[in-house]
Amino acid sequence: MNGRQRWAIISRRELLRRSAIGAAAMGLAACVPSTTGQATTAPSPTLQARRGGVLTWAQWDANAAIDPANPSGAAALEVIGNVLDPLILLDDKQNIRPLLATKWQIDDSAKRYTFTLRDGVKFHDGTAFDSTAVKKNWDRILDPKTKAPGVAALLGDIAAISAPDPRTVVLTFKTSNYSLPYQLWRPYLGILSPKLLDATKAGENVTTLVGTGPFVWNSRSADGVISLKPNADYAWASDLFANQKSPYLDEVRFRAVTDLGTRTATLESGESLLIDEIPEADYARLKADSRFSFVETVRRGPRRASGAGSMSSRPATRSIPRRPSRSWTMPAGRSAPAGSARRPARS
Repeated sequence: MNGRQRWAIISRRELLRRSAIGAAAMGLAACVPSTTGQATTAPSPTLQARRGGVLTWAQWDANAAIDPANPSGAAALEVIGNVLDPLILLDDKQNIRPLLATKWQIDDSAKRYTFTLRDGVKFHDGTAFDSTAVKKNWDRILDPKTKAPGVAALLGDIAAISAPDPRTVVLTFKTSNYSLPYQLWRPYLGILSPKLLDATKAGENVTTLVGTGPFVWNSRSADGVISLKPNADYAWASDLFANQKSPYLDEVRFRAVTDLGTRTATLESGESLLIDEIPEADYARLKADSRFSFVETVRRGPRRASGAGSMSSRPATRSIPRRPSRSWTMPAGRSAPAGSARRPARS
């Protein structure tokens, strides 16, 4: 794991996990329409969800490597977090919430965790989700051939992972691991299809994603744009969100635009409908521009120390601009806990 990846794990909010476009995260901003034409800092309670449209997102970081065990950085995690589901989520008070696991039990001073898995879940390739899939994913992370020590450290000092029946996963640890729930929600530990892993040689990184999440990997273009399409069969979203079914968007397109000025320019030209990591020099100007809206949401998960050993100085909330098309919307109840943006079909 390089310095960029380590920094992404321990200091950067993971931007997208379960959003209005279908993912939950540590703290991207929700971007919603301004019904008055002026910038706004909160979603309007009168907005109605509408289906359709394409969200174009200019990301601040490289998204070239999308293997959850060895991602290229935080921008890759935004993609991963829309395709893969973890076992659990954290709400904004750091309470554990169910996702692929519906129940959990902690025994022996946090040396043993037992998870009961959700029934009826399928991967995008049709493979049934079960305990053997979880075990295969986490065994792969722990395998030295995968070369993912930073992600393996999130799991802790594991003695054994067992799958006694299709709906049960048991983790036992050599020492007490009270922090495990504060790690399992991360996209690094999302569950890939065992069929995909069976087709991947030991030590190789996956170059496509097959998960159980609300979006399905569609393609990566020759110029690096990643396209995700909605999972029409999605029916097991977290109870944090009002929309428990398939996402409303027709497509999400992620493009890495690492230059600050260029990224802002794509927003102002309309090429991108969402950008992240706004340059300080542009923040006040964009905030005052009635063409754009900012919404702030709390981060998800605990604050972490940075790679340099200092605590992150970022505020507890994060704002980000969006450029409206002719019409915008966001599914009710899915913005505040998740942090997201949404562009529906044009009116």
